[in-house]
Parts: sequence; structure tokens; C-alpha cells
Amino acid sequence: MIITCEEPHSRYQGDEVQKRLKDYHYEQRRSGYMLSAVPSAEVGRVVRELRHRGAYVFATSLVDDFYESFGDCWGDFVGAFESD
Repeated sequence: MIITCEEPHSRYQGDEVQKRLKDYHYEQRRSGYMLSAVPSAEVGRVVRELRHRGAYVFATSLVDDFYESFGDCWGDFVGAFESD
């Protein structure tokens, strides 16, 4: 497994990171994505997008201490894996 991207959401959306992801593409089954500072209302959408890019996904609305807790968006995060 390779953590392909571990970035705040705003940086992930930027041209620099997207170019890097395109240039250093890893197959979905080996890739992991970890995004922090995702706007709460967008967590579900972001997870649904990322799960097609990586087999291992974590996204949170937390800006700080995102390794220590899950935050209020945990239900949206889990629910995104149950929908198409």
C-alpha cells in the first residue's frame, strides 16, 4: 500500500497536487488517500470520489488533531461507503 496523497482538502484540489497525482499514478488497489480539512458538507462527496482512486481512504473535516479523533463528520464518512 502507498499513501498516494496526505493533504488538506484545499491543497489536494490544487494544480500542484493534481499534477503530481497524474505523474505518479499508482493503481487503485495499492493507493491510499488521507484528506483533512474537508468542508463538512462535502465529506460524503469527497469520499465517494476518492474511493475510486484509492482502496484506502480517510477524510475528515478536522483541521487539527485529525490523528487523535474522527470529528463530527464521521457519520457522513462512513455513510459514503454505503452509497454508490
